[in-house]
Amino acid sequence: METMISATFRLSDRKSYGMGLCFLLFTFMLISCHANKEKAEEPAKDSIAYVIDDSYHADNDIGMTVRSVIDALHQEEELNGEDYDFTGILTDGAGHPLYTDLTGTPGEWEVKVVSPAKLVIYNKALGDLLPQALEMYIAQCLMIDNNNIISENNSFLEDGENIHIYEFEGGFLTYKNRTQEDSKGVERSVVTIIASKTLPVSYTGNDPDQ
Repeated sequence: METMISATFRLSDRKSYGMGLCFLLFTFMLISCHANKEKAEEPAKDSIAYVIDDSYHADNDIGMTVRSVIDALHQEEELNGEDYDFTGILTDGAGHPLYTDLTGTPGEWEVKVVSPAKLVIYNKALGDLLPQALEMYIAQCLMIDNNNIISENNSFLEDGENIHIYEFEGGFLTYKNRTQEDSKGVERSVVTIIASKTLPVSYTGNDPDQ
């Protein structure tokens, strides 16, 4: 009899211990889930994904933009700022920003119609822009290559600048790249892309239209 009572108490103690342990585990799970929910809802401010939102879409593809302008010039259409003027992030074909600026955020571009027959695109900030890769990408989008280049002469440009002028049916595409030092003395690229109806033979690197 005494053995049975002792066994009953041990079983009761074990059941109470088990219920207590389950309660503690359940409480811990609730706290953990709540914390994870708050963490998931909090934006990752240190990541690029936090900066890049749905607006950085392939609709801002620089290749599509330049091709649209080239097609308009080919069709003898006048360029309109309402259709093309833009300040913001330009992307590649996959929707990725073309460069990041010195703060680590997507770098901005300026797209501006300066006359009915001329449009200028240039990066507004210094960053990790790769000018040769960008030039190749734009050339591929326009289905042009080195055979379309009519000038590689940089004699009329400032030191550290170079220019390629591509000819297409209906106009010209000028691709200019120059370097500029950032605050730490590192050379960065500044790219200017000009789509125009006429050949920019008098271009000096200080175009008043810009």
